[in-house]
Amino acid sequence: MPVVRHMMTVSLASLLAISSTLARPAPDANAAAAEPAPAPAPPPAQVPPGANEVRGAGGVGFNGPNQKMQVEVLKLMLDAGDDEWKNLAPKIERVLAAKQNTNTGAGMNWTTSNKAGPQFKPSTSKPDTGPGKALQAVRDAVADETTSKEELAKRMSAVRDARKKARADYEAAQHELIDTATPRQQAILMMLGVIE
Repeated sequence: MPVVRHMMTVSLASLLAISSTLARPAPDANAAAAEPAPAPAPPPAQVPPGANEVRGAGGVGFNGPNQKMQVEVLKLMLDAGDDEWKNLAPKIERVLAAKQNTNTGAGMNWTTSNKAGPQFKPSTSKPDTGPGKALQAVRDAVADETTSKEELAKRMSAVRDARKKARADYEAAQHELIDTATPRQQAILMMLGVIE
Protein backbone atom coordinates (compact mmCIF):
# COMPACT_ATOMS: atom_id res chain seq x y z
CA MET A 1 0.00 0.00 0.00
CA PRO A 2 2.74 2.54 0.78
CA VAL A 3 4.27 1.89 -2.68
CA VAL A 4 0.96 2.62 -4.37
CA ARG A 5 0.54 5.82 -2.34
CA HIS A 6 4.08 6.92 -3.26
CA MET A 7 3.45 6.26 -6.96
CA MET A 8 0.18 8.22 -6.82
CA THR A 9 1.90 11.16 -5.12
CA VAL A 10 4.69 11.26 -7.73
CA SER A 11 2.16 10.97 -10.57
CA LEU A 12 0.00 13.77 -9.13
CA ALA A 13 3.03 16.04 -8.67
CA SER A 14 4.13 15.40 -12.27
CA LEU A 15 0.64 16.05 -13.58
CA LEU A 16 0.43 19.35 -11.68
CA ALA A 17 3.81 20.46 -13.04
CA ILE A 18 2.79 19.64 -16.60
CA SER A 19 -0.61 21.34 -16.30
CA SER A 20 0.88 24.52 -14.79
CA THR A 21 3.31 24.73 -17.69
CA LEU A 22 0.54 24.26 -20.24
CA ALA A 23 -1.69 26.79 -18.48
CA ARG A 24 0.80 29.64 -19.03
CA PRO A 25 -0.15 31.92 -21.88
CA ALA A 26 2.03 31.78 -24.95
CA PRO A 27 4.13 34.86 -25.55
CA ASP A 28 2.25 37.42 -27.57
CA ALA A 29 4.13 38.24 -30.76
CA ASN A 30 2.41 41.65 -30.95
CA ALA A 31 3.39 42.48 -27.36
CA ALA A 32 7.01 41.66 -28.11
CA ALA A 33 6.92 43.92 -31.15
CA ALA A 34 5.41 46.75 -29.06
CA GLU A 35 8.32 46.72 -26.61
CA PRO A 36 10.80 49.47 -27.32
CA ALA A 37 14.06 48.40 -28.88
CA PRO A 38 17.03 48.53 -26.56
CA ALA A 39 18.95 51.77 -26.63
CA PRO A 40 22.01 51.71 -28.85
CA ALA A 41 25.33 51.35 -27.09
CA PRO A 42 27.08 54.65 -26.45
CA PRO A 43 29.97 55.43 -28.79
CA PRO A 44 33.40 54.53 -27.48
CA ALA A 45 35.23 57.23 -25.55
CA GLN A 46 37.63 59.29 -27.59
CA VAL A 47 41.20 58.41 -26.68
CA PRO A 48 44.41 59.65 -28.19
CA PRO A 49 46.03 57.35 -30.76
CA GLY A 50 48.05 54.68 -29.04
CA ALA A 51 46.41 55.27 -25.65
CA ASN A 52 45.06 51.73 -25.63
CA GLU A 53 48.68 50.60 -25.51
CA VAL A 54 49.27 52.41 -22.22
CA ARG A 55 47.91 49.83 -19.85
CA GLY A 56 49.42 48.32 -16.80
CA ALA A 57 49.24 48.24 -13.08
CA GLY A 58 51.29 49.44 -10.20
CA GLY A 59 52.74 52.68 -11.45
CA VAL A 60 54.23 54.12 -14.55
CA GLY A 61 56.31 51.96 -16.82
CA PHE A 62 58.71 53.55 -19.27
CA ASN A 63 59.33 51.37 -22.25
CA GLY A 64 58.56 50.74 -25.85
CA PRO A 65 56.67 53.08 -28.16
CA ASN A 66 54.74 54.69 -25.29
CA GLN A 67 57.60 56.68 -23.76
CA LYS A 68 56.84 59.92 -25.59
CA MET A 69 53.12 59.76 -24.85
CA GLN A 70 53.74 58.92 -21.18
CA VAL A 71 55.96 61.97 -20.80
CA GLU A 72 53.34 64.17 -22.52
CA VAL A 73 50.65 62.90 -20.15
CA LEU A 74 52.91 63.61 -17.17
CA LYS A 75 53.37 67.19 -18.41
CA LEU A 76 49.60 67.67 -18.40
CA MET A 77 49.15 66.03 -15.01
CA LEU A 78 51.91 68.13 -13.44
CA ASP A 79 50.46 71.31 -14.96
CA ALA A 80 53.94 72.41 -15.99
CA GLY A 81 54.49 75.41 -18.24
CA ASP A 82 56.83 75.13 -21.22
CA ASP A 83 59.84 76.71 -19.47
CA GLU A 84 59.28 74.65 -16.32
CA TRP A 85 58.85 71.51 -18.41
CA LYS A 86 62.20 72.01 -20.16
CA ASN A 87 63.81 71.60 -16.75
CA LEU A 88 61.54 68.78 -15.48
CA ALA A 89 61.26 66.56 -18.56
CA PRO A 90 64.84 65.24 -18.75
CA LYS A 91 64.85 64.55 -15.02
CA ILE A 92 61.53 62.68 -15.20
CA GLU A 93 62.82 60.65 -18.16
CA ARG A 94 65.97 59.74 -16.18
CA VAL A 95 63.88 58.65 -13.19
CA LEU A 96 61.56 56.52 -15.32
CA ALA A 97 64.47 54.89 -17.15
CA ALA A 98 66.36 54.29 -13.89
CA LYS A 99 63.26 52.75 -12.30
CA GLN A 100 62.79 50.48 -15.31
CA ASN A 101 66.42 49.40 -14.97
CA THR A 102 65.77 48.08 -11.44
CA ASN A 103 63.50 45.37 -12.88
CA THR A 104 64.86 41.83 -12.54
CA GLY A 105 61.89 39.87 -13.82
CA ALA A 106 61.72 38.05 -10.49
CA GLY A 107 58.44 37.21 -8.86
CA MET A 108 55.84 34.51 -8.67
CA ASN A 109 52.98 33.85 -11.06
CA TRP A 110 49.88 31.94 -10.07
CA THR A 111 46.85 30.59 -11.85
CA THR A 112 43.73 28.75 -10.77
CA SER A 113 40.84 27.11 -12.58
CA ASN A 114 37.81 24.88 -12.02
CA LYS A 115 37.80 25.15 -8.23
CA ALA A 116 41.34 23.78 -8.08
CA GLY A 117 43.87 25.30 -5.74
CA PRO A 118 46.22 27.93 -7.15
CA GLN A 119 49.27 26.78 -9.08
CA PHE A 120 52.41 28.79 -8.27
CA LYS A 121 55.56 29.07 -10.36
CA PRO A 122 58.44 31.51 -10.61
CA SER A 123 58.27 34.26 -13.20
CA THR A 124 60.15 33.55 -16.41
CA SER A 125 60.30 37.11 -17.77
CA LYS A 126 63.70 38.20 -19.09
CA PRO A 127 64.09 41.98 -18.85
CA ASP A 128 67.03 43.52 -20.65
CA THR A 129 68.44 45.23 -17.54
CA GLY A 130 71.57 44.62 -15.51
CA PRO A 131 69.66 42.96 -12.67
CA GLY A 132 67.49 41.04 -15.16
CA LYS A 133 70.49 39.61 -17.00
CA ALA A 134 72.17 38.71 -13.70
CA LEU A 135 69.01 36.92 -12.52
CA GLN A 136 68.81 35.03 -15.80
CA ALA A 137 72.32 33.74 -15.10
CA VAL A 138 71.00 32.44 -11.75
CA ARG A 139 68.03 30.78 -13.48
CA ASP A 140 70.40 29.12 -15.94
CA ALA A 141 72.58 27.89 -13.08
CA VAL A 142 69.57 26.45 -11.22
CA ALA A 143 68.38 24.69 -14.39
CA ASP A 144 71.81 23.06 -14.70
CA GLU A 145 71.86 20.57 -11.82
CA THR A 146 75.64 20.25 -12.09
CA THR A 147 76.23 23.88 -11.07
CA SER A 148 78.40 24.07 -7.97
CA LYS A 149 77.42 25.83 -4.75
CA GLU A 150 80.26 28.27 -5.31
CA GLU A 151 79.00 29.17 -8.80
CA LEU A 152 75.45 29.66 -7.50
CA ALA A 153 76.76 31.92 -4.72
CA LYS A 154 78.81 33.92 -7.25
CA ARG A 155 75.82 34.43 -9.54
CA MET A 156 73.51 35.40 -6.69
CA SER A 157 76.10 37.92 -5.52
CA ALA A 158 76.14 39.38 -9.04
CA VAL A 159 72.35 39.84 -8.87
CA ARG A 160 72.63 41.64 -5.52
CA ASP A 161 75.38 43.90 -6.86
CA ALA A 162 73.39 44.71 -10.01
CA ARG A 163 70.32 45.50 -7.90
CA LYS A 164 72.32 47.78 -5.61
CA LYS A 165 73.76 49.69 -8.57
CA ALA A 166 70.36 50.04 -10.27
CA ARG A 167 68.78 51.12 -6.99
CA ALA A 168 71.53 53.72 -6.39
CA ASP A 169 70.99 55.13 -9.91
CA TYR A 170 67.24 55.32 -9.28
CA GLU A 171 67.75 57.05 -5.90
CA ALA A 172 70.11 59.61 -7.46
CA ALA A 173 67.69 60.36 -10.31
CA GLN A 174 64.81 60.72 -7.83
CA HIS A 175 66.74 63.21 -5.66
CA GLU A 176 67.56 65.34 -8.71
CA LEU A 177 63.89 65.38 -9.74
CA ILE A 178 62.64 66.06 -6.20
CA ASP A 179 64.95 69.06 -5.93
CA THR A 180 63.32 70.53 -9.08
CA ALA A 181 59.62 69.63 -8.70
CA THR A 182 57.15 71.53 -6.55
CA PRO A 183 55.61 69.70 -3.57
CA ARG A 184 52.34 69.23 -5.51
CA GLN A 185 54.21 67.82 -8.51
CA GLN A 186 56.15 65.52 -6.19
CA ALA A 187 52.88 64.28 -4.67
CA ILE A 188 51.47 63.53 -8.14
CA LEU A 189 54.65 61.74 -9.17
CA MET A 190 54.52 59.72 -5.95
CA MET A 191 50.89 58.70 -6.56
CA LEU A 192 51.89 57.54 -10.06
CA GLY A 193 54.76 55.47 -8.71
CA VAL A 194 57.42 57.56 -10.47
CA ILE A 195 59.11 58.54 -7.20
CA GLU A 196 58.96 57.08 -3.72
